[in-house]
Amino acid sequence: MNLRRLMSIAVVIWLTTIMTCSAYSAPADSHAIENATDLHQKIRTATNNWQVPGLAVVVVKDGQTVLMKGYGTRQYGRMLEIDEATYLQIASNSKAFTAYSIGMLVDEGKLNWDDPVKKHIPELALPDPFVEENISIDDLLSHRSGLTDNALGGFQNTEFKIDDLLGELESTPLSVRFRAQNNYSQVGMALLGEIVERVSGATWGEFVRTRIFEPIGMNASYTSTTDFEMRVGIPAEVENIMTPALMTNGQVANGSWENLGTTSLYAPAGGIISNLADMSAWIRFRLNDGAIGTENLISEKSLEEIRAPRIPIDMSNIGIPSVYIHPNAQLINVGYGHYTFEHHGRKTIIHNGGWMTSIVAVMPDADIGVGIFSNSWFDEPTAWSSLAFVNSLALDVFDHYLNCGFEDWAGRMKTIVDNRASADDSSENEAGDLSNHQ
Repeated sequence: MNLRRLMSIAVVIWLTTIMTCSAYSAPADSHAIENATDLHQKIRTATNNWQVPGLAVVVVKDGQTVLMKGYGTRQYGRMLEIDEATYLQIASNSKAFTAYSIGMLVDEGKLNWDDPVKKHIPELALPDPFVEENISIDDLLSHRSGLTDNALGGFQNTEFKIDDLLGELESTPLSVRFRAQNNYSQVGMALLGEIVERVSGATWGEFVRTRIFEPIGMNASYTSTTDFEMRVGIPAEVENIMTPALMTNGQVANGSWENLGTTSLYAPAGGIISNLADMSAWIRFRLNDGAIGTENLISEKSLEEIRAPRIPIDMSNIGIPSVYIHPNAQLINVGYGHYTFEHHGRKTIIHNGGWMTSIVAVMPDADIGVGIFSNSWFDEPTAWSSLAFVNSLALDVFDHYLNCGFEDWAGRMKTIVDNRASADDSSENEAGDLSNHQ
């Protein structure tokens, strides 16, 4: 067989692989969904390899919840089942709710995406007069405002209110140049929450509850730790709830809810506590283009604005290796309350949650959505290790339901993280050797 024929065969095989992954999406009643034994084993293996105590996974395909299952334990050191009612801290996945809230208000003609923030918060004062006058809702949603990446006042400070935040911003310099790059800002989300309140007449939490939670049936979701404590109880005292797990010197231990969650001020940035059943409803709603049955809660035009890529980003700008988002992604963009990349040629819309690391990801063209909620926040063997874990496992889940499971993404990511840790150790050792010879 000559070289040209060999190359032709190789090209045909490669094209077949690409077509299988990018153009074929198995229907919801397919064998891939009915027989998920391989996927369960892959999830368990990955969870063990990464030393994650517990994991809750939900998958929606073609309008159906095809997987809703817990793996491991909700509290390290005890065998406590994770089920569809187990409370989860979704953290920064709350930002998508803020984007949808703004979109609903745009639909009502109460604001525009490019409105200056001062139009709705006229007392806003910033050190740079140009930024003060021109910073817009769009800038806040796409994290390109340049506003500080610190949560001024702290996430859990019940005494720190919007007036205190505005006072701090008067003298707080920008972290990066205005509109120059993505710069993740919790402060920007707090300002958006205040805009929702001033425009709608309801607090962000009330708006999300009445306009999103209640219509789509998210009856066990809460907009902040404050809201949860008022309606359910102190998280650490609630029985069926995920307990955070930390890692120190390779050893896993339980953390505490005391340093997790938000008060009402920063709830738009990361406040929501939910469960698998409710997150299934949220993912179905998003895949159904913002509709419940035939009733649209948000317009197609606003959905297009929310889903549109805004600016390409290098995740290292916010301290995260881009490879931890997707090992193969050539381009990652920021949108309103999410990031986007292509996976097997399909647009994939994601966001992560910290504290107890999670991911919510939807692939609208394939009608698949994945939610993975762990109880781990590991900065070992490198910073953001837990983020790398949930992101890679989500790719494995997508591939299973796309019927193109040709890559062990979680295994590959583990190798990437371990290699980065080894390289970091080598650099530190080299630096130590040099200092000893000075």
